[in-house]
Amino acid sequence: MGNVGPPIISRLQQYQSDGFLWYNAARKMSYIPFPLPHAQLTVIFLYICTALLPILMISFTEFWSGLVLNFLGLFVIAGLHLVSNELEYPFRNAPNDLPLNLFQAQFNEGLLTMFAGYHPDSWWEIKSTA
Repeated sequence: MGNVGPPIISRLQQYQSDGFLWYNAARKMSYIPFPLPHAQLTVIFLYICTALLPILMISFTEFWSGLVLNFLGLFVIAGLHLVSNELEYPFRNAPNDLPLNLFQAQFNEGLLTMFAGYHPDSWWEIKSTA
Protein backbone atom coordinates (compact mmCIF):
# COMPACT_ATOMS: atom_id res chain seq x y z
CA MET A 1 0.00 0.00 0.00
CA GLY A 2 2.93 2.33 -0.44
CA ASN A 3 4.13 4.62 2.30
CA VAL A 4 0.80 4.83 4.13
CA GLY A 5 0.90 4.09 7.84
CA PRO A 6 -0.86 1.03 9.28
CA PRO A 7 -3.37 3.06 11.37
CA ILE A 8 -4.62 4.82 8.25
CA ILE A 9 -4.99 1.55 6.34
CA SER A 10 -6.80 0.04 9.33
CA ARG A 11 -9.21 3.01 9.44
CA LEU A 12 -9.87 2.74 5.69
CA GLN A 13 -10.69 -0.95 6.05
CA GLN A 14 -12.96 -0.12 8.99
CA TYR A 15 -14.87 2.45 6.91
CA GLN A 16 -15.17 -0.02 4.05
CA SER A 17 -16.47 -2.68 6.44
CA ASP A 18 -19.02 -0.23 7.90
CA GLY A 19 -20.14 0.69 4.39
CA PHE A 20 -20.71 -2.95 3.47
CA LEU A 21 -22.54 -3.54 6.75
CA TRP A 22 -24.98 -0.64 6.25
CA TYR A 23 -25.41 -1.45 2.55
CA ASN A 24 -26.48 -4.98 3.44
CA ALA A 25 -28.79 -3.64 6.16
CA ALA A 26 -30.46 -1.31 3.64
CA ARG A 27 -30.73 -4.14 1.12
CA LYS A 28 -32.34 -6.37 3.74
CA MET A 29 -34.80 -3.61 4.60
CA SER A 30 -35.78 -3.19 0.96
CA TYR A 31 -36.33 -6.94 0.42
CA ILE A 32 -38.42 -7.55 3.56
CA PRO A 33 -41.87 -6.02 3.00
CA PHE A 34 -43.66 -3.89 5.56
CA PRO A 35 -46.27 -6.05 7.33
CA LEU A 36 -49.62 -5.65 5.63
CA PRO A 37 -51.73 -6.09 8.81
CA HIS A 38 -49.84 -3.23 10.44
CA ALA A 39 -50.51 -0.96 7.45
CA GLN A 40 -54.20 -1.94 7.44
CA LEU A 41 -54.54 -1.26 11.17
CA THR A 42 -52.92 2.14 10.68
CA VAL A 43 -55.47 3.05 8.01
CA ILE A 44 -58.38 1.79 10.14
CA PHE A 45 -57.10 3.77 13.13
CA LEU A 46 -56.85 6.87 10.93
CA TYR A 47 -60.46 6.47 9.79
CA ILE A 48 -61.71 5.90 13.35
CA CYS A 49 -59.86 8.98 14.58
CA THR A 50 -61.24 11.02 11.69
CA ALA A 51 -64.78 10.02 12.68
CA LEU A 52 -64.56 10.16 16.49
CA LEU A 53 -61.90 12.73 17.32
CA PRO A 54 -63.99 15.79 16.36
CA ILE A 55 -66.87 14.66 18.58
CA LEU A 56 -64.56 13.96 21.52
CA MET A 57 -62.63 17.21 21.17
CA ILE A 58 -65.71 19.41 21.00
CA SER A 59 -67.45 17.59 23.88
CA PHE A 60 -64.47 18.00 26.25
CA THR A 61 -63.18 21.43 25.18
CA GLU A 62 -64.48 24.71 23.88
CA PHE A 63 -65.40 24.93 20.21
CA TRP A 64 -62.34 26.76 18.83
CA SER A 65 -59.76 25.00 20.96
CA GLY A 66 -61.42 21.67 20.08
CA LEU A 67 -61.26 22.59 16.42
CA VAL A 68 -57.55 23.42 16.61
CA LEU A 69 -56.71 20.31 18.67
CA ASN A 70 -58.75 18.16 16.31
CA PHE A 71 -56.89 19.51 13.30
CA LEU A 72 -53.49 19.02 14.93
CA GLY A 73 -54.30 15.50 16.11
CA LEU A 74 -55.56 14.34 12.74
CA PHE A 75 -52.68 16.10 10.99
CA VAL A 76 -50.13 14.21 13.10
CA ILE A 77 -51.85 10.85 12.61
CA ALA A 78 -52.14 11.39 8.85
CA GLY A 79 -48.48 12.40 8.76
CA LEU A 80 -47.51 9.18 10.55
CA HIS A 81 -49.54 7.27 8.00
CA LEU A 82 -47.73 8.97 5.11
CA VAL A 83 -44.36 8.26 6.71
CA SER A 84 -45.28 4.60 7.09
CA ASN A 85 -46.25 4.52 3.40
CA GLU A 86 -42.84 5.94 2.51
CA LEU A 87 -41.11 3.38 4.73
CA GLU A 88 -43.05 0.57 3.08
CA TYR A 89 -41.16 1.08 -0.21
CA PRO A 90 -37.98 2.96 0.72
CA PHE A 91 -36.12 2.64 -2.58
CA ARG A 92 -38.78 3.54 -5.11
CA ASN A 93 -38.35 6.58 -7.33
CA ALA A 94 -41.12 8.94 -6.33
CA PRO A 95 -41.30 12.47 -7.78
CA ASN A 96 -40.45 14.06 -4.43
CA ASP A 97 -37.35 11.93 -3.79
CA LEU A 98 -33.82 13.16 -4.18
CA PRO A 99 -32.00 12.09 -7.37
CA LEU A 100 -29.70 9.72 -5.47
CA ASN A 101 -28.63 7.84 -8.61
CA LEU A 102 -27.36 11.11 -10.10
CA PHE A 103 -25.61 12.05 -6.85
CA GLN A 104 -23.93 8.65 -6.69
CA ALA A 105 -22.83 8.87 -10.34
CA GLN A 106 -21.35 12.34 -9.77
CA PHE A 107 -19.59 11.13 -6.63
CA ASN A 108 -18.16 8.12 -8.48
CA GLU A 109 -17.01 10.36 -11.32
CA GLY A 110 -15.29 12.62 -8.79
CA LEU A 111 -13.54 9.64 -7.21
CA LEU A 112 -12.36 8.38 -10.60
CA THR A 113 -11.08 11.83 -11.46
CA MET A 114 -9.30 12.09 -8.14
CA PHE A 115 -7.64 8.70 -8.47
CA ALA A 116 -6.66 9.38 -12.10
CA GLY A 117 -4.32 12.11 -10.90
CA TYR A 118 -6.13 15.21 -12.11
CA HIS A 119 -5.28 18.27 -10.12
CA PRO A 120 -6.81 21.73 -10.68
CA ASP A 121 -3.36 23.34 -10.69
CA SER A 122 -2.24 21.13 -13.55
CA TRP A 123 -3.78 23.55 -16.08
CA TRP A 124 -1.33 26.26 -15.16
CA GLU A 125 2.36 26.12 -15.44
CA ILE A 126 3.95 25.43 -12.11
CA LYS A 127 7.43 26.84 -11.81
CA SER A 128 9.81 24.51 -10.17
CA THR A 129 12.10 25.91 -7.50
CA ALA A 130 15.04 23.73 -8.55
